[in-house]
Amino acid sequence: MNDSSIRKFFYLLYWAGVLLGGIYIFKCVIGTINYFVIISLIGGCIIGIIKSQSQDDYLKQTIALKTDNRVLVYDYLRCVASIMVVAVHKIGADLAVAAEIQESNLYRNLDFTRLLCCSCNVIFVMLSGALLLQYRDEKMIFFIKRRLSKIAIPLILYFYIYYLFFSADGNIEKVSIGVLIGRIISGKVGSVHALHFWFMYVLLFLYILFFFLRYMLKDISYMLLSKMIIFLFVLSIIEICIPIELIDIKAWNLLGWCLIAIMGFWFTKDETRKYDKLFIIAGIVSAIAMWVIYINDSDSVFISSNFSVLRYFVACGLFALLYNLQKHLKNYFFIRFLSKYSYGMILIHHICIGIITPKLAPFSSLTHKGVGAIISILGVTIVSLIVAFFIENTFVAFYNGIFDVSLVRKIKKSK
Repeated sequence: MNDSSIRKFFYLLYWAGVLLGGIYIFKCVIGTINYFVIISLIGGCIIGIIKSQSQDDYLKQTIALKTDNRVLVYDYLRCVASIMVVAVHKIGADLAVAAEIQESNLYRNLDFTRLLCCSCNVIFVMLSGALLLQYRDEKMIFFIKRRLSKIAIPLILYFYIYYLFFSADGNIEKVSIGVLIGRIISGKVGSVHALHFWFMYVLLFLYILFFFLRYMLKDISYMLLSKMIIFLFVLSIIEICIPIELIDIKAWNLLGWCLIAIMGFWFTKDETRKYDKLFIIAGIVSAIAMWVIYINDSDSVFISSNFSVLRYFVACGLFALLYNLQKHLKNYFFIRFLSKYSYGMILIHHICIGIITPKLAPFSSLTHKGVGAIISILGVTIVSLIVAFFIENTFVAFYNGIFDVSLVRKIKKSK
C-alpha cells in the first residue's frame, strides 16, 4: 500500500468518525434526527473527503493544526469574547433560579461579572472592524459570498437546529418549512428560544455595510479617524444622558455599531500603540466605575447598555492589553481551535447550557463560593466547542459546499 492509498484511507477513517459524531450530536444532544439532517451530514462528509484529497492542508484546517498566517491578538480576543458570551448566559441562567439570595454578596458579585462580560458584544464588533475594514481590492460578489458562507448560512442552519431541539420536546409548536423560513427572514429569534441570535443579525447587516465602509476609510487620515472615535464616545454619552426620541432607534443603533467597528479598525493602526497604556488604565478605571454604579443602581444604563461609554473603555482596554502583549502571546492549540469554531460555539451554547446545567448542578455558579461559575463556564465552553466542531464540519459544510458550487457556476455563466 503506497502513501497515497494510506492517506486516502486515513481521510475516509477521519470523515467517517466526523459523520458518526455528527449523527450522535443530532440524535443525543439535539434530541432528534430526520432524513434531511442525515443527507446533509453525509453530504458534508463527502465534501470533506473531496476537499481533503484536493487540498493538502484542509484536514489540518478542520482541527486548527495549521499555525501559519495567524494574528494571535485576534485569536486571543475572539477566545476571550466567546468565553464572556458563555459567562453572560450561564451565570444568568443560574441567577434566574436564585432569587431567594438576591441580596447576598455572592449573587451581586456574579451578577456584576455577568454585566461586565456583556462587553463581549463591543469586542466582537471591534474585532470585525479590525479584520474587515482593511482595504482590499475585492469584488463585491466575492465579499458578500464570504460573509454569507461564514455568517448567514450557519445562522439559518442553527436557527433550524434550535427549531428541531425545542419542537422535539414540545416547547414550541411544529410549523411548516414556509413559516420557518419566514421567521428566519424576519429575525423572529424568540420563536425558537434563540434570543442571542439578535447579535448575529446585527453582524450580518454590518458586514454588508463594511464593503462600502472600507472604501470610505481607505485614504482617511489618522487624525480624522481619531476624531470619529471621539465622536463615538460623545455619542454614547448623549444617548445615555439625553433621550432623543425623534431618532429611529434601529438606525441609531446601526450607526453606533458601525462606529464601534471603526474603533476596532482604528486600533489596528501603528499610531494607536502610543495610547495602549492609557486605554489599559481607562479600562480598569471603567470596570471599577461600573462596580460603583452597580452597587447603587444595578439597572443603570451606564452599565446595561451596549452603547455604554464604560463598556467601550473596558473593550478598548482589553484590545490595548493584548496588543501590548502580542510579542509574548503563545500559539496554543486550544486558542486556535476555539477561535476557529467560536461562531458556531456561540450559536449552539444556549442549547448546551440547558443540557449541561442539570448535570453540572454540584458546580453551578452559586456553588463553592463562586468557583463553581468558573467550572461550569469552562464545561459549557468545551462541550459547545465539541458540538460546534461536528455541526460545522458536517451539517454546515454541506450547504456551504453547495453554495460555493452554485456561485462558481453563476460566475462562469456571467462571463
